[in-house]
Amino acid sequence: MPALADTPRAPWEAVSDEEPWEKELKAKKAQSKEVADEVVKAKDQARSFQKFLEDMAAKEEKAAAELAEAEKKAQEARARKVIRIFWAIYNWLLRKAEEKKARDEEEAKLKLLQDETRRVNIMKQALAEPPSLFWLKPDDQVAMQYQDRLKALRDSLMAAAASGPVPAPPAAAAPV
Repeated sequence: MPALADTPRAPWEAVSDEEPWEKELKAKKAQSKEVADEVVKAKDQARSFQKFLEDMAAKEEKAAAELAEAEKKAQEARARKVIRIFWAIYNWLLRKAEEKKARDEEEAKLKLLQDETRRVNIMKQALAEPPSLFWLKPDDQVAMQYQDRLKALRDSLMAAAASGPVPAPPAAAAPV
């Protein structure tokens, strides 16, 4: 190998005591250091990307939980609304039933009042039924309001007739 002193150099070139293999080694070390720095930088980027992914996964889970909670609240709200609607319908039906019952009672009272004020004629066939103790004559008119009283009187008279003849009151003492 020729000595450095023997190699012609330009005046602006500095004379170095380094061997070419040393230069090559320094260059490779520098290159190796650059690669190592890039590897460290890549690992840092990978760690930060991994952290970013973990953060995104956590945010996604949180968003999914919030969405599920929101859906649950919405479903509960819909259920409450349906219950309110059914309750309103139920109350409306109850009111209508109460109104119908009150209307029917009023109509029944009115009909009863009309029936009580109505008068009926006594027929010959009715007087022929035993016992005819009402002292009624054919074509007499009786108000319907007395019908129950007449039935009760007839039943009591029939019971008395079934028990036997009514004893006559004791005879008054003969005058002397």
